[in-house]
Amino acid sequence: MGLVPWHPLVQRATRDHACKHLLGLVMDYLNPEFEEIMARFKELGAAPEAFDGFPGPVADALNILRHEKIGRWQSQNWVWAESPKYDRTAKHVAGGEYDRQKQDALYVRLSFVGGVASTPERVTMQQASDAFARSEHFQSLLKQLLDRDSRGLWEYDRVAESIKQLFASLELGQGRGV
Repeated sequence: MGLVPWHPLVQRATRDHACKHLLGLVMDYLNPEFEEIMARFKELGAAPEAFDGFPGPVADALNILRHEKIGRWQSQNWVWAESPKYDRTAKHVAGGEYDRQKQDALYVRLSFVGGVASTPERVTMQQASDAFARSEHFQSLLKQLLDRDSRGLWEYDRVAESIKQLFASLELGQGRGV
């Protein structure tokens, strides 16, 4: 696909759960459910200028992935002149909130003093069903992208171009782009 250079830090991001969940926000944007599409069309009709950029969670997920995650792995010796004000959802995802929810659905989590903090029993059947549906949705999207078919994906060209620009400064690794 050539969107992102295959680099050791990109490979590391593919193993990092917070990075995967950040990409999940982008994937949700690319391939929304029908109700979300209808809401976007309604918004577009009411205020076309609202679509000048990506929604906050999507834009910030991409920025956090590139600058906060991969950027900090690339160089530990940098700081922001002024701390960015990220979208709340993207911040929670980057901070591992979604991953903790997933882990709590699978494992018993212990508290700092050795007691039980969480068990999978707290996960409802609806939450589990929603998670499985989301994973099937992602699987379908990934198959479509691997087949190099971007038909029907919401603003695929804009998302792809943004990803290319964000990762252009990453030193090229060996091999092909992903």
